[in-house]
Amino acid sequence: MGTDLRGHRAPVEAGGPIVRMIDYLRALAARLQGLFGDRGADRELDDEIETHMRLLTERYVQQGMTEAEAALAARRQFGNVTLLQEAHSEMRRIRLIDTLFQDLRYASRRFWCKPDNYG
Repeated sequence: MGTDLRGHRAPVEAGGPIVRMIDYLRALAARLQGLFGDRGADRELDDEIETHMRLLTERYVQQGMTEAEAALAARRQFGNVTLLQEAHSEMRRIRLIDTLFQDLRYASRRFWCKPDNYG
């Protein structure tokens, strides 16, 4: 038969170009889903935040805090939830296309609501 040349191949690195390309394609797919109104990801993030807050609150209650103190401490430790939600939403969108759609929607509303201003 032939010579086995498998031992002469270069080893595949864990963070090689194929893995980077797959990560890029996944990010692109997530952004496209976000562009076309996939609100399931937003609900999933909200559920995950709520779960983390509940677990932190329970941990503080077990350490001897009252329920109100524990909820406040959990909110402080977790950080700004709105900022996290905005960052998550921004990561899932393609900014240029999203802005274009916003501008087109705004222009169409302005045109159809007050057509007498344009002529």
